[in-house]
Amino acid sequence: MRVALVTAALVGSTLLSACGTSDEDKIREAVRSFNLALADGDGPRACSYMTGDAIRKMARAGAPSCKAVIELAHQALDKQMLKAFRTVRYDRIRVRDDHATVRFRVLSQAGTQRLTKVRGEWRLEAPQPPR
Repeated sequence: MRVALVTAALVGSTLLSACGTSDEDKIREAVRSFNLALADGDGPRACSYMTGDAIRKMARAGAPSCKAVIELAHQALDKQMLKAFRTVRYDRIRVRDDHATVRFRVLSQAGTQRLTKVRGEWRLEAPQPPR
């Protein structure tokens, strides 16, 4: 179960709202910000990029809190992976209405992340691990 919780927290993305930038720019910034928060072990900041539904899914899976999951994930990652989360590569971003999908790479692993626009800001639907 711990592996599932750690995996659930590993990769993600949510977006900061910024005037004059495209949705793709906001998505990239959200992914970067979420990953930096994960790499720093900053649970509250990382969780602020997630949808309420994503946080509730963690709770239903038995997580004590979103913050705790992020902190556990941070502790479980080795130095190489923590460094890699600071330099995620984005292969493709697709936006359709208030939903987006981001394909990314962390080291040699690829992943896909879905986002939803919530009150004008992009939020991570459910963290997806790189594969």
